[in-house]
Amino acid sequence: MGKIKTDKLNGIPETLLIPLYYRSVLAGEDNPLIDATYDRDIVKAIDYDFSKFEADQRSLIGIASRTHIIDNITRQWLKEHPNGIIINIGAGLDTRPLRFPAARWYNVDLPESVNIREKLVPANNEVNIAADAFQRDWITQIPKHNDVLIICEALLMFFPPEKVKSFFQSIASVFHDSLLVFETIPQMMARKKKMNGNPLLWANENLTEVENWDSRLHTIATYYLPDCFSDRWQEAYATLSPLLNDELKKGFKVAVMAVNQRL
Repeated sequence: MGKIKTDKLNGIPETLLIPLYYRSVLAGEDNPLIDATYDRDIVKAIDYDFSKFEADQRSLIGIASRTHIIDNITRQWLKEHPNGIIINIGAGLDTRPLRFPAARWYNVDLPESVNIREKLVPANNEVNIAADAFQRDWITQIPKHNDVLIICEALLMFFPPEKVKSFFQSIASVFHDSLLVFETIPQMMARKKKMNGNPLLWANENLTEVENWDSRLHTIATYYLPDCFSDRWQEAYATLSPLLNDELKKGFKVAVMAVNQRL
């Protein structure tokens, strides 16, 4: 059987290949920082030139830290909410549903991304929904449930603040007694960096900004990526001044927000 082509992936959808590739690289290390066995197999099945990503050690450690943190959040949430559901927004080729197969997963992504996911990622206890995450149509395909973990990884950074704000308000207007997990990047990256040619448009260094968008959102935990595998972070960012490293620490984080919960 031939390899799966990715020519239908352009722009932001093509970026789903980036975390997949770096997780596969991490899986090949002598002492892997994360569980990424599935990612190695998927990369081998894809017809794509991944060599363009090889030199970026900063992305490698960032994705390792983000994956580790969100996996831990997911694991703990499932212990406390074994009958809950997980919504994976901008799922791409995320293999977390394979690492947590007992959970009920709803993967939301654009049609071209869902199409390639269904060819490459073995379906277990999950439903793939082909939809624009910033429109509300996908919400009607999720069963009503008051015990929901919503994961939004590697997506929000590509969109302008007003669109991100609308996304958060939509989540808050629909889901109750739930948790929303998302990542942020520092302002210095949004000012200067592109990812595979796509500008990074939303950054955050103060979660109060997000809480002020909707009174139903409350921060309950913040995990700073550079605190995870700190020796690898220091190595990757050794050339930066201490001031810039402080800015990175405030921006590179995974936030956990309560949605419509009594605190």
